[in-house]
Amino acid sequence: MQCAPSIVRHIPLLLGIVLVGCGRQESAPGRPTGAPQRIVCASPAIAEITFAVGAGSRVVGVSDYTSHPAEATSLPKVGGRMNPNRERLLVLEADLILTQGKDERLQQFADIHGIAILSVKLDSLADVFAAIGTLGRAVGHPDEAEALAAALRLGMEAPRDTAVPTLMIMGHQAGGLRGLTAIGPGTFLNDVLIRSGGSNILSDTRALYPQISIETILARRPEVIIELQTGHLPPPIRAALLEDWTSLMSVPAVAAGRIHFITNDCALIAGPRLLHTAALLRTALQGDGTP
Repeated sequence: MQCAPSIVRHIPLLLGIVLVGCGRQESAPGRPTGAPQRIVCASPAIAEITFAVGAGSRVVGVSDYTSHPAEATSLPKVGGRMNPNRERLLVLEADLILTQGKDERLQQFADIHGIAILSVKLDSLADVFAAIGTLGRAVGHPDEAEALAAALRLGMEAPRDTAVPTLMIMGHQAGGLRGLTAIGPGTFLNDVLIRSGGSNILSDTRALYPQISIETILARRPEVIIELQTGHLPPPIRAALLEDWTSLMSVPAVAAGRIHFITNDCALIAGPRLLHTAALLRTALQGDGTP
């Protein structure tokens, strides 16, 4: 299953905004007066949103795994969430760092060096819509952000009265069903699944991304299983992954061959490509057998 190129990841914590040392600047043509002129996007989702609202020309650095949109891929890399490159941030002379989830160490670094920093939460679908508006205002493109959020809301179908019991997991390694990480309630993927015609068999769990056992799968009996795998799956690897599931033939999804692999990273990014993700999920939920 494909939708649009790129790769990487996601998940965070709290909405916070701290603006430090924002000297007012003259704006270049087409740039809102007083808006930040040298923006660093510290996560792939943040970069996608920033470009989508029209501020891409002022982005000077992105996180290591950013690969969408194409014009962002050639920008200097500033590390990832676990290893931010502080020296590169100083060299780039960033005047605004946009982050996904609160990072106290990065916050302290920005405070010391007088760099504005804005953290947004991207856990749920509601978080994503709110974050788009917050980011749009921060970069001086509130109208474009409002239009983007409205388009995403409009494109998302309302939850259905009847839905397909579904297990959605982060892709496992071939060789056995060990250490499975599932998509739980409270996540944007859970919200998109519900709007695409599915129901999460783990809706009563508390963790956003729970570790689950084989016993849980046998007891919950999903009718569809969706694996989020990054990158291309060669036929031998796909066959090996499917072979692992044959040990659970009493599970309806396995017996019916309704195990689907989504390999495009758009499904892992809480940003402008959510409608692509919804289309992929609908195809999996409505299809018969493995695509």
